Amino acid sequence: LEDELGEDINSDNFFRLGDMVVARLGVNWHFNGAANDGSYDVDETERDWTGPYIGALVGAGALQTDGIFDSSDESSSIVMLAQSSTVGLMGGGTIGWNIQNGQMLFGMEGDISFADWDETSFQATNSSSGVNFSADLFATARGRVGYVDGDLLIYGTAGIAFLSGDLSDVGGNNGADGKDVFATGGVFGAGLEWAATE
Repeated sequence: LEDELGEDINSDNFFRLGDMVVARLGVNWHFNGAANDGSYDVDETERDWTGPYIGALVGAGALQTDGIFDSSDESSSIVMLAQSSTVGLMGGGTIGWNIQNGQMLFGMEGDISFADWDETSFQATNSSSGVNFSADLFATARGRVGYVDGDLLIYGTAGIAFLSGDLSDVGGNNGADGKDVFATGGVFGAGLEWAATE
């Protein structure tokens, strides 16, 4: 792609990770794990959510990307790396700690997931040149505030997120090696937990 003066307007190759949306389902084990016996200030609720927990989770995410890759001087080799959404699966674990006061809950939570997002390919027009993006690790560290109603916990959460992956040439003329991609950003969301057993 050139402008009217014949100057290359795509001289700076780049790749950018944009916004991401994730939905997850998990199972946690709360070590406190007992009905309220009066030892804590948990008035008006039958369940005590105070204490540490660990869990496993599975889910899926959609990731927006942007960028351009020009592997040679030929216009047909230009690969646009922009895509409305890149969807992939994930699975991993979580760990956290809650403090409950009455029906209010305050906590901190961290999680790490391995992502299976290796089918994201960008192909150049009329050329064998292409670029593949593979995301492999997604993690967050968040605080959360919730409301307890018996066995139900409703909460909001916010913190930081980390994503890593690999950008590689999948048939271009120059046989370029892969580039590691790392991104950090803010994260926020909401969730529900249900105490299935004591």
